[in-house]
Amino acid sequence: MVEAGGRGRRGRTVIGGGGGGREPGLRRAVIGGGGVGADGDWRRRRSLGRSLRRLAEAARGVSGRARNDGAERRGLAAEPRCCAGRCAGDVTTQVALQPALKFNGGGHINHTIFWTNLSPNGGGEPKGELLEAIKRDFGSFEKFKEKLTAVSVGVQGSGWGWLGFDQEQGRLRVAACSNQDPLQGTTGLVPLLGIDVWEHAYYLQYKNVRPDYLKAIWNVINWENVTERYQACKK
Repeated sequence: MVEAGGRGRRGRTVIGGGGGGREPGLRRAVIGGGGVGADGDWRRRRSLGRSLRRLAEAARGVSGRARNDGAERRGLAAEPRCCAGRCAGDVTTQVALQPALKFNGGGHINHTIFWTNLSPNGGGEPKGELLEAIKRDFGSFEKFKEKLTAVSVGVQGSGWGWLGFDQEQGRLRVAACSNQDPLQGTTGLVPLLGIDVWEHAYYLQYKNVRPDYLKAIWNVINWENVTERYQACKK
């Protein structure tokens, strides 16, 4: 049984921490007898109370102190803080969190699309309506491949190459995005096919030779998935 404050009885666990200038949080668990008795040190009881209050605040997403390190870990803490800021009308907090939300949220969106765009049974050419649209907007399937490959090779540093659909113009377009910037949020294009050109996507097999990776990736493109995305965004 867990006792969140008050007296620690035999056979129970007292969750505490903090005190003595330590950071609040789940620092230790005192198991068994002893604990903080009714006649115990009032300072220890006060420290326990503070720790539990701060823990409750953190669980509600309104903790005043961010303990995460690194951009991605900061992004994990961004959502509850953003919700708290929005509820309080704290525009400054929302604006400050935008880079973390863009990086981590964009990374989730991009990779969710990327994994479904690939298949061990992929490759070849698309069929039907998508192939006709590619020929209409790029001249031929080979010209489309050349254009998307060139755009992806040309990404400076890390980013993505994309085939997207312009809903206003009703046409297919290729584009590049830096880092984890999401295609639709950045350009307005609906993402159909994404190619990850972060170096970690290909280094183990192709080292830093990005063109070799881009030549090989066409052998695993899942055109059925790309076609489904194309048909869905036209409805």
